[in-house]
Parts: sequence; structure tokens; C-alpha cells
Amino acid sequence: MSVAEERVRQLLDPGTYRAMDDWAPTIHLLGEGNIHGRRVYVCAGVPEASRVDILECFHRKVAWLERVLADPAPVVWLHDAPPQAPGGRTPIPANSDELLASGAGVGRAFCLQARLNERAPQISASFGDLGAAQTFPLRLADFVLLKRGSHAWIGRPDAVKLMLGSAPDAERLGGAEMHCTVSGVGDGLFDRDEEALDWIRACLSCLPSRAGETAPVAAARAPEGTAEEMAAAIPPDLNKPFDMRPVVRGIIDAGSWVGVQELYAREALTGFARVGGHPVGVLANNSSARGGVIFPESCRKMSRFIRYCDQWGLPMVFLADNPGLMVGEDSERSGMLSAAADLVRALAVSQVPRVCFVVRKAYTVGLYAMSGPGFEPARFWAAPGASISVFGPKALDLFAQDRDLPEAARTAIRAMHHHALNPHDYEMKGYLDGVIEWPDLRGRLEAFLQK
Repeated sequence: MSVAEERVRQLLDPGTYRAMDDWAPTIHLLGEGNIHGRRVYVCAGVPEASRVDILECFHRKVAWLERVLADPAPVVWLHDAPPQAPGGRTPIPANSDELLASGAGVGRAFCLQARLNERAPQISASFGDLGAAQTFPLRLADFVLLKRGSHAWIGRPDAVKLMLGSAPDAERLGGAEMHCTVSGVGDGLFDRDEEALDWIRACLSCLPSRAGETAPVAAARAPEGTAEEMAAAIPPDLNKPFDMRPVVRGIIDAGSWVGVQELYAREALTGFARVGGHPVGVLANNSSARGGVIFPESCRKMSRFIRYCDQWGLPMVFLADNPGLMVGEDSERSGMLSAAADLVRALAVSQVPRVCFVVRKAYTVGLYAMSGPGFEPARFWAAPGASISVFGPKALDLFAQDRDLPEAARTAIRAMHHHALNPHDYEMKGYLDGVIEWPDLRGRLEAFLQK
């Protein structure tokens, strides 16, 4: 059994794999099977393949993609290093012109895979080194998993050296860890094949099979965490960092978390989970990383995840604890305004139900970034003692020390200071839908999702 066949066997429900028209595998193993009883398509790279006619392989892949588009279902791409030129150099096939210019060549495969994004979920996992045109099918999928030690380069190191005159470090140029922590290309880093295959199965269990369908509801499980553990995780000091993950564990079904981009922009947590058996998308600030401040990278991470949840009809739960957007020269030069505006757009056009729960604090645009008021959250809740304001208490104190501040502004600051520490004021004014005690939060979310 080849490596590709073994991976497919581990991925799919036992005995369900079916090859497409019994095509003999070349550099791709093309077929379908079931995951959790639901049909999926699989394209697996065959690293042991001898040198083959690349154009013929692409013709087969294009024909396969056309069949997938005609009857959509989730697609899993299991990439591995294809046959290489001697010495690991960039391969240059004899029929390169035809691969480029043919209507059934590389470009056609890219086009069909991109069109599939609107019709069914796609997940890629890479187990080896990919370069040039091989990298696009990897990232055209919705989610990308990378094996530690693998690489993905638009330009392989030898091509970069030839074109730019300097020899790049392979890891810095396109290593799996770099893509999962710096570029954001990778959604997950894994050490063993089984980890990636388990993630794929868990992720697909939270998603519908195709456009127009709904994600399956599973049997409810009690959370791993308790209300007491959630409350204990949150320091009384508004500025002391803490890990939001115990709060997440206290509201989601045990064992249901599927983290997305967990190593990238760690100040924002994104992932799929279940609450009372219902699949949801979870977005949370995490002050244990960079104080929970919203950076350009976290905006991009959240925008992408919001759009994905909206596309596939998943309700979203926002857990807010942030002081707002990052300011300063570095932030501005990194495109903070554009990234934040894109996050606003993603929220503004989202059609799925959303819950905004202020865990500890949410100030200025940081409240809006977490689907706050004005963005039509189905529920806007806060924990007892949560701080909601234009500025936090410390910043308000600094403003109040300005001797030239007009008295009217000073009065406004005193009022903001009071409201910032009293969420019940917002509840009484009708701005908040409720101040929710920790023992009640999970039940309130379950009841909301069951409607």
C-alpha cells in the first residue's frame, strides 16, 4: 500500500474509498469516500510516483474537478512532494508551454478549484515540499494544514537564488512553522499524519456538505469547564493578562474544539465548536498574547473566519476582552485602518446569528470588532463587572488630568468612568440584552441556538 493510499484509508470511514473510474494513480490518487457517513472527494499526492506525463496528469485532474463541480461535496487535498528534478531543483517539464497555455492545463485546474469554494468546503494538508504551481492548490482550499519540516514556496530556493542573486534560507522562505506563525498561510501545524487527518475529520463534522445545506447537529455533551473555573480564570485587574481558553472550554461541548490559525495572531482565538450539539464559530480575544489588543493581523484573521462562518451558515459566538485597536506608527504602516475596515465590512454583511458577550472589557472600536452594538448581534450580553466604554478607567483618568479640559468634557469623563464599571447601567438603558451570571451563560447560549 502506497503512502497516499494509507493516508486515504486513515482519513475515510472504513471500506468507503472508491476510485474514480478505476483510474490508475499517477502523481494523484483521485476518488471519493465517506467521513462520518457523509460523502467527500479526495485528491492525494503520490510521492513514490515515477516521472510521468505532467500534462496528462493535469488533464485527469481537470476532468475530475469538473465532475466534482457537477455534484459538489467537501474536497480533501492530501499534498505531498511530487517527482522532482535532480538535486531538488525547480522542475521544468518538456511540455511547459502547453501546461501554461492549454485550456485544460494548470490554469484550468486553478480556475475550477477556485469555483468550487462557493459550492463545497475544501481542506488541504501538505506532507512534503511544494513549489511554484504546486502551492496554489494548497492555498485555494479553505483551510491549510502543514507538517512540521515541510515547505511551501511560490519560488523555490534555487529559483530565488537565480532571480535575486542571494541564497535564501529554506525555512525562512517557506517553512511550515513560518507559514503558521508569520505569513498566516497555514491554519494548523502538525507533527504526525494522524493529527492532520483527525483535524480534517473534526472540522468537516462541523460544516455542511455543500452550499444550500446546513451543518449537522450532534448529540450534546457537557462542557469540560465549569462556571466556577470560568469566573476564576478572569483577574479582577482589568489590565492583567489571562488565558481565554478556560472560558471557551466552559461554554462549548467537551472535545468539540477545532482551532483555526492557533499559532498566528494569538491575541485572537478562532475555531469551530459545538454548544449543545449545535456547530458554531467562536471568536475570542486572548489577553495572554499581546494584551488582547487587536492588531492588523488579528483583524485579517477574524475577517476571514467571519466570512467563512457566514458562507456556511454557522452562528458565531464572540467573547470580548480587549482594549481596542493597536495604535502607533508600526500599526499604521502595517495597514491597521484597512484591516479594521475590512473586519467592519465582514461583520456588516454577515447574515448568520451572532452573540456578543463581553467577558471583562471592550473599549471603543474593540467593542464593534467583536460584533457589538450597531452590528445587529442577536444577543448583546456582558458578564457581571464587565467594563464597556469609549476608554478604559486608566485612560479616562489620564484625560481628566488635563488642566485645559473644558468642564463639559470633564463631566462627560466622570459619567463614562461610572458607566465603564457598571454594565447594569447599560442594561437599564436598553443597550445590553442582559448581564449574565457565569452559571447561566452556557444554558442561555444553548437556548439561543435551539431557536
